[in-house]
Order: sequence, then structure tokens, then C-alpha cells
Amino acid sequence: MSDLVLPAAVLLAGGGSAGHVSPLLALADRLRTLRPDMAIAALGTDTGLEARLVPARGYPLHTVAKVPLPRTPSP
Repeated sequence: MSDLVLPAAVLLAGGGSAGHVSPLLALADRLRTLRPDMAIAALGTDTGLEARLVPARGYPLHTVAKVPLPRTPSP
């Protein structure tokens, strides 16, 4: 893995449930171990689990408005 070139900054998106937030945090933690100087931030809503868990883990959270996703396609 010594040939791996990692970016200086990443923005990870995910939230709403533990099934999305947990992998986001695991990836952020792994990236931090590979490159401690990497700027890591997350994108999510201010009402999901990410609103508590991401800042508690020490990563900044940038929020976007929660928008419902339609379950069926519309014309």
C-alpha cells in the first residue's frame, strides 16, 4: 500500500441510519490512520444520527436539508 496516493481532503456523505453512518465513520477513521494530516469532513442532515455521531467522533459535519426520496417514479 506504499504506492497509494491519498488526497489532502475528503468529504464523506452518508447519514440517516446506523447502516450509513457507521461505515462513514469507519472509513473516516481508516483514512485518518493512513494520512493523519488529511482534512476529513462529512455531509449529512442536522436531524439524522450523523448530527450526533459525526461531531462526537471529532469530524466536522456540513448539513444539507432533508429531502424525501419518492418511492415510485413519477412521469
